[in-house]
Amino acid sequence: MLKLSKVLVMLVRLAGVVAIVLGIAVSTGRGLPLLNAHIGLGFLVAFCLLLLAIIALTRGMFGLGVAGLLVAILLPVVGFLQFPLKFGASLGGAQIGHVVIVLASLGIAEALAGGIRRRAV
Repeated sequence: MLKLSKVLVMLVRLAGVVAIVLGIAVSTGRGLPLLNAHIGLGFLVAFCLLLLAIIALTRGMFGLGVAGLLVAILLPVVGFLQFPLKFGASLGGAQIGHVVIVLASLGIAEALAGGIRRRAV
């Protein structure tokens, strides 16, 4: 499970950063053709976070594991609440909430991977 958690957290890091860059491009209105790639990478981040949370729960990390499950579910839900898309300075509450949840998901993924690594030793 330790190797799997390393792979999962690396995927979260890579896909998360690329999804953030694509999300910025989409939110400016110029990157609308990249929306499907952004959504796909977002689902990849949520799925990897979900797997990390399940691994953590099996290792006895209940608080962080439940937080990971919650954020993994909220990430795509709040993402889809942004439709219809608003561009430029008219960011809606759903878009701001989505950014907060994305940043939280990256931090929780790191914490889950660190906890899993410490419990494996």
